[in-house]
Amino acid sequence: MARHLRGPEGRILITGPSGSGKSTLCRFFRERGVNAVDGDDVRGLGAAVDLRGRRLGRITKEQWRRIEDWRFFWDEAALKRFLARNPSVVLFGASDNMFDLDLAPLFDRRIYLRASWAAIRARLNSPTRDNDWGRDAQPAQREWVRRATHDWPIRAKARGFEFVSAELSPTRFFREVCDSRAHRRRGKVSDLHVTFSEEATWNDFFWEFAQAEVQNDARHDRMYSRGLGPDLFAKVRSGRQDELDRTERSLVRSTVLSTRPEYLRPLCRLGLRWSYAELAPRDLPLLRVPDLNIFRATAPSRLLRDFASALDRGELTQWPPLAKNYRRLRTRFDPGRMVGAPIMIGTSQRGPFTIVEGVTRLSILVSRWQQGEPVPPKIPLLIGVGPKALGWWSF
Repeated sequence: MARHLRGPEGRILITGPSGSGKSTLCRFFRERGVNAVDGDDVRGLGAAVDLRGRRLGRITKEQWRRIEDWRFFWDEAALKRFLARNPSVVLFGASDNMFDLDLAPLFDRRIYLRASWAAIRARLNSPTRDNDWGRDAQPAQREWVRRATHDWPIRAKARGFEFVSAELSPTRFFREVCDSRAHRRRGKVSDLHVTFSEEATWNDFFWEFAQAEVQNDARHDRMYSRGLGPDLFAKVRSGRQDELDRTERSLVRSTVLSTRPEYLRPLCRLGLRWSYAELAPRDLPLLRVPDLNIFRATAPSRLLRDFASALDRGELTQWPPLAKNYRRLRTRFDPGRMVGAPIMIGTSQRGPFTIVEGVTRLSILVSRWQQGEPVPPKIPLLIGVGPKALGWWSF
């Protein structure tokens, strides 16, 4: 009797060009009890768009055949909603824009089905195939698939996808995906060197956030001094967390929330588990800044390394105070006297992690590390982890 394999866990994307076997594998995974979903069945995910990215109401038979003036795109917001509802799912599918989307933080694994053009072409023309897309009788579509077969592996490699042969049998492919040892050999999506220590609570989150804010500038000092009152404000400024009673902790929470309600209140509904941790400096560049216009304008990739490099070059941003504050602190920031642990969240302890608080401080540290300047051997952090982190609008 064949040994039963436990299905893969987490959010997994399996993609490849037409003819790589996505539909067949999706059915095979379902038959084995895996929550496997065809991307074409996800409501609102895929849509035909014109060459300027605008949605098209319908595609004529001639447009479908010639594929000259339209493309098939995935909607990133719809993908995030789908994954937020499915903490364990294998999504099979592809789109013309999938390598342009920031998929790394959305999936625990991203697998590319690699096959030769000869194998793909033979599958496209198989008489048992129930889809006419890409057959030799459709030359424009066939040429599109040929280009994808050549170009997509290059883009997938640049984006850190795993590669598994599309020419394996469904049984062998299933075993390969379920084999955690093979996954480790190929490398994880995010293999950050994070050391988790003691567990923390939401009270620690609000304490670390308040501590960092009151040290930031005079404007925050005024906001917090009014909200906390002189005695509690003095305790926060001097780091006397052990002296707080239940009423004071509640006041710290309400004051923090009142300063950033749109930003923080949705975060509180995600059921995250908090822990204190330390991060190796070499992994600082892989952290992500929040998905906000003021940060995307500086670094479209949202990677902290690109964000800090842009600030070092003096590039303009949509929010000049950000660059001004960075320049003010870049030379005089002392990590040894840092107050309030930087805060970030992720869907798992492996990352990737999005920064919630501490963008300026962490940008300075990654800038110094990238330029060969001294940085501490470990960076203290407060990290919230949970599958619903994906649902935070700034993740």
